[in-house]
Amino acid sequence: MAEQIRSHRGAAASNGLKPRESKLIRGLVEGKTTTQAALEAGYGKGVNGNAAAGYACEILRKPNVKEAYDAALSKAGLTVDATARKLVEASEADKLQSFGFKIKKVADWGTRLRAVELAGRFRGAIQSDAAEAAAGAVMALGFFIAKSRQMRGLPPIDGRLA
Repeated sequence: MAEQIRSHRGAAASNGLKPRESKLIRGLVEGKTTTQAALEAGYGKGVNGNAAAGYACEILRKPNVKEAYDAALSKAGLTVDATARKLVEASEADKLQSFGFKIKKVADWGTRLRAVELAGRFRGAIQSDAAEAAAGAVMALGFFIAKSRQMRGLPPIDGRLA
């Protein structure tokens, strides 16, 4: 894995990314929260987590960083098609709920609603600011899929960034 991360660093340098930008992208693709990835990349030292996440969103708006992030997600298997499939799955999510001594499968409306909102942002139907929506949707989708893998006990997607 260290060898693959080193190769990602070389690829990042050839893409014109700064080391901190590359580290931010790597953290996000590994499933870290925006705040965690930003702080570990060295953004927002001495400020609260919200400010660090804000810095990360600003950085992800830069065309070369967004392009590198999209490429890293695709390389990790998070293509547009794969993302759309996951959103469809999430829009049909169920959960187990206890009713006295019985457990029943019921619709998970919170997850379904969030999936529909993300799908709307993903397709451009729901936007407050086009750049913010694109950066936010890409980050949210990446995080959603990484957390989904974690919850299902699958290994994190890592080392496939170069």
